[in-house]
This record gives sequence, structure tokens and C-alpha cells, in this order.
Amino acid sequence: MGSNPTLSAIPSNAEDVADIQLLADLDRRSVSFLVRDAIARASGYLNLKQYRQSVRDFDKVLELNSETTAAHSDRGLAKLELGEYVAAIFDFQEAIRRKEPGDTFLSTLYEDSGDEHLKVGSFQDAIADYSKAIERRLANDVFLFSVHQIRLLYPEYDRVSDETLCRKLNVLLFPQMEYEVFAKQLMEKNGKWGVSLLNGLYEKRGDTYLKAATVASITSSTDDRVWLLFPSAAAFTEATST
Repeated sequence: MGSNPTLSAIPSNAEDVADIQLLADLDRRSVSFLVRDAIARASGYLNLKQYRQSVRDFDKVLELNSETTAAHSDRGLAKLELGEYVAAIFDFQEAIRRKEPGDTFLSTLYEDSGDEHLKVGSFQDAIADYSKAIERRLANDVFLFSVHQIRLLYPEYDRVSDETLCRKLNVLLFPQMEYEVFAKQLMEKNGKWGVSLLNGLYEKRGDTYLKAATVASITSSTDDRVWLLFPSAAAFTEATST
């Protein structure tokens, strides 16, 4: 009766196990180096605007490690430039799915996804993406705003106290942060943030509402509040449009 080849391959002592572990570690390191080099090459082609070659190299990266978030997002940018909007949306969504909820880059990914949904006429998906981008951007920048500016964004809280508003924002944006720490930062004299990426997101969402043939007044009741928040941005837009 022949020996079982599977059983005979099982390491019989600690030294054999250590050798197998060393080989496995070396193999993982080799893959890591290959991924790093492939990302550098693909990013180089992206910067050189050689988008097709960039996509090919990002494909190789994802073959080596499908969880490489940067490869998904940057391949999406390359496909965007090639006019492959649906494929770009897929990559942006895959990158979003792999990001941690508090990652500061999430706002950009949602905005990129929204831009591509808009190009293919998926207005409701674009609105949803822009809304998530606004939420994440607000979380990123909230400590740059004054309580007054935040109230302009959320008029439904006009009748509540500053403490109630702070507690709501604490739960919505930073649930992991103790309320006392959050409130102390938010209640400081902020509000000098005149122009930010947030106002552009409100404009994009407002324009998309109009393109989706939804209620036109939403731009004045909700998204035009941004000009109250950022008067310097409104003045700049008026000056450059004349």
C-alpha cells in the first residue's frame, strides 16, 4: 500500500514549519514589491497622459492584489480620460467600497463617481454621490466652520440650542469622538473658511437636480445656501462670469 503523498508533504518538525513560513513571507514580499513597482509605472503613465498603457498596468496591479484601493481609483481616472465612463464609475465605486468610513479621500471619490454618473445621464445616482461627497467633506472641514455657518446648512435646527446641534453633528460626523472634545473644537471662533470644495459640491448637486427635472426651487431653498456660507465665493463667481 503506497504512502499518502498529501500526508508525506506535511512538515514533521518545527524546523520544517519555520522554513515553510520563511518561504511564504518571501513570497508575500515579492508580490508586495511587484505591486509597488507596477503602481509606480502605472501612475507614471497616468501623469504622462498615456491613459491606455496606464490602464493596462493598473490591470496588472489588480491581478496581483485586487484590494489595492489606489489602483481602482487611479484606473478610474485613466478610464475617465478615455471616455469609458461606466467602467470609470465601477472603479470609483470599488475604491469607495475598500476605504475606511473616515478616510478623507472618500469625498473626492464620491465626487468623481458623481461626475461620471452625470455624464451617462444617471442623475439620481449622481445626486446620491454628491450628497455623500458633501457629507464627507463637511466631516473633513467641520471645525473650520462657525456654528452660524452650520445653521445655514441645516435650517431645520434653527430652533434648537447650540448644544443640541453640536450633539447631532457629533453623532453624524464623529461618533467615535467624545462630545466634550467635539463641542470644544466646534464652539471655538471659527468661520474664516471663505472658499472650500464644499460650495462646488453644492453647485454640482443643485445643477443635477435641475437636469433631473426635479423641483427647481430646491436650488434656492437648499443648495443656494452655500452663497450665504461663502460670500467671497459668490463674489468671485459673479466677477468671473461677467
